[in-house]
Amino acid sequence: MPAAAQYARAAKLGLEAQNHAAEVKLNAERKAGELLGGLERASHNRGNQHKQATSQDGAQPSEYRQALDDADVAKSTANRWQTIAKLPDEKFHSYIEGARISSIVGISSGKLSASIPNAAPMPARDLSPSGNK
Repeated sequence: MPAAAQYARAAKLGLEAQNHAAEVKLNAERKAGELLGGLERASHNRGNQHKQATSQDGAQPSEYRQALDDADVAKSTANRWQTIAKLPDEKFHSYIEGARISSIVGISSGKLSASIPNAAPMPARDLSPSGNK
């Protein structure tokens, strides 16, 4: 197999692996959002969501807060995951498919090279035995 074909195949496989990893990540975030959405939360009295187990009044954090603390997940991240979890299946899978298609069309080596400051095209070189080296 010519080298160009091997590199092209490797690049395509790399993109497919990247898409697969992104899909696995989105599915995991969605599942985490579902699970977090079902956990008990503290009452909505001011400040209750952030009470620590070592607080002066001895209040324990809610299941939700404890899960976020145990997993070292920010509240904003947890909220985003729960938003993803609430999407209808059809809309969620449609988004994944659209993202897969746009990454194939939207990411190219041409766009990458164009993003490098002061990048100039490489001059063509004659690599024949009698050409300039």
